Amino acid sequence: MSKEPFSTNFNIWWVLSAALIAGILVFGGIFLGMNWNSDDQGDETATKPVETTAETPADNNSGGCDVSADDQSYPTKAPDTNWELYENVTSVPTSSTYGPAKKDGAFWHCFAHSPSGALFASINLTTAFITGHEYQAAVDTPGAQDMFDENSSVADSEGSAVEVAGFQIESYSESEATVTLLLDINGQRGTMSPELVWDDSAGDWRWDAENTAPPEPVENDDGFTTWSPRG
Repeated sequence: MSKEPFSTNFNIWWVLSAALIAGILVFGGIFLGMNWNSDDQGDETATKPVETTAETPADNNSGGCDVSADDQSYPTKAPDTNWELYENVTSVPTSSTYGPAKKDGAFWHCFAHSPSGALFASINLTTAFITGHEYQAAVDTPGAQDMFDENSSVADSEGSAVEVAGFQIESYSESEATVTLLLDINGQRGTMSPELVWDDSAGDWRWDAENTAPPEPVENDDGFTTWSPRG
């Protein structure tokens, strides 16, 4: 899941990510004032083909987390979801079936080793890393550490309203997954595609922050399944 190498420009990416996931826009004017027509990403921003089947893990239980992964189907509609307030900041999706099965302080984790488990993990892990300052939610890489350190040095401020509006499962395998989240930012639509890696030692998903591409604009919600705390 290699992406364009991490650059010194990651502060813009970091600010956007915090806004999209946490429901807060750090330095609010940056997102709305950025150039949506940039073609710097080239072919790497092209939409990935959606896979229609999932590989079944060798073990139907998620390692030490012990979350059932019997359902390996791709979600074709919004799964039953209980949206819970996280750190008094934003709503995140939870499920007794898909996770998070454990809530250790600000670290909400343990998700099913399945496409739906990856869906719930995509929002919860990025939120834990960005809003909860839980480094363990991400794969331990130099880029993730840089992002974490940068976030710790920036004070959050209230800004534009951001909400999860939908999703697509871009790809899924036993070892990795990509979930594209549709976001609504003051009426303007954008997407973010968290890359996830299965951690065998943890028996759980982890966010590959270093290899997650920057958010992108989108003109409509074609192809997305509606999924929102608004119902």
